[in-house]
Amino acid sequence: MKQIFTALFVFVAALTASAQAWDGTAAIWTNGDGTEANPYLIETPANLAYLSTSVSATETYEGKFFKVANELNMGADAGKVFRPIGKFDNAFNPSTMQQEDNSVYFKGTFDGNNKPIRNLMIQLAEEGDLGGTGLFAAINSPARIHNVILSNSVQVAGGLETGSLVGHMTDGLVENILFQGRLKGTMNCGGIVAVADNGVIRNCFNTGIIEGTADIGGIAAQAVGNSVVKNCVNAGPVTANPSYGAGGIVSSLYNQASVMNCYNTGKVTAPVLKGIFEPHAVVGDKSSSTGEVSNNYYVEATSGITDPNAIAKTAEEMKRPEMIDALNNGQSPAPYVKDEKGINSGFPLLAWLLGAATAGIEENAAIQEKANFAINGREIKAVQTVSVFTVGGSLIGKGTNITLPTEGMYIVKSATTVAKVLAKS
Repeated sequence: MKQIFTALFVFVAALTASAQAWDGTAAIWTNGDGTEANPYLIETPANLAYLSTSVSATETYEGKFFKVANELNMGADAGKVFRPIGKFDNAFNPSTMQQEDNSVYFKGTFDGNNKPIRNLMIQLAEEGDLGGTGLFAAINSPARIHNVILSNSVQVAGGLETGSLVGHMTDGLVENILFQGRLKGTMNCGGIVAVADNGVIRNCFNTGIIEGTADIGGIAAQAVGNSVVKNCVNAGPVTANPSYGAGGIVSSLYNQASVMNCYNTGKVTAPVLKGIFEPHAVVGDKSSSTGEVSNNYYVEATSGITDPNAIAKTAEEMKRPEMIDALNNGQSPAPYVKDEKGINSGFPLLAWLLGAATAGIEENAAIQEKANFAINGREIKAVQTVSVFTVGGSLIGKGTNITLPTEGMYIVKSATTVAKVLAKS
């Protein structure tokens, strides 16, 4: 792993000066017994805050199961700041000349149940923390986190090792994750997981904006040990500035880490250091890994960069039926399906998102009525001013009468509501 020492700074989003982390003391879950058949139910934002509080008190929940029961509005617009679940603190102690792990890990199973988590602001638990910022600061085997949707109203602000879902992952499994928000940190920032050490990340999709100073990845920043990143898609912009290292899927691989059956359509931006830490469309730097990097693709026109270890395609080529078979690569069940509903602008779609997105679209009918706007084909008509964005965060237009350029999924924001809509001619 790179041995680089840097001054840690914390990006702080625009919040009220009085914003405080929830103490989470008064809202323990009241339903479920923590078994697989009857998991603890996360029914309210306070339930999720309590999980953070209890893990910080060194409860790992190994062998316990959690399930999100409802869509959660985490109150960032009211100054609520969410404290990451757990803490990462694994560092070399110069006084003892030994590596010391004082991390607090979540080791249970967390099922997001495809219920969107909205209006969430995540920050470092304490200024000066070594790292580990995300919904979960640190997880360890046998942890499993799956079926989590972090909406476009989610903001993550950290330092070292910042990921939307997990800061530092030691073993464990992360799968079926969608991130649509904005993430900004310093070194080692990933759209889903910051650093994966011997873990498995699969079937994850990032459309959010990922920014940091060095080693930035659309899905993960670093994959270490025997980590595997497979069947993942990045469609959001990935930026390393002013330093080095970026990849549409993973920035850096070490040891026997592997990346397979992934593709990138998002723009990758970073300084080019010839022969070392060069940014690439899929994997930034694989020179320190003997693991498998195979069957990965990218759209060069939108990525804005090449990749010698992946296959360049045009947007038209990526949307052809044969790409579904290529990405699935004989896997059963097949992780990729045809985007028949325009959820991913016609690009190959992760199968689990077909059901998850459909549920979200159906829910938006009531949201649209509340926000006083309607969509008819590609026409959006609103009573109040709305802003329309792509799922990648690019502004399409602002006003009360907007024509969408193509079919597909869009985000509509009004003064009171954020809604996901599907446009069809």
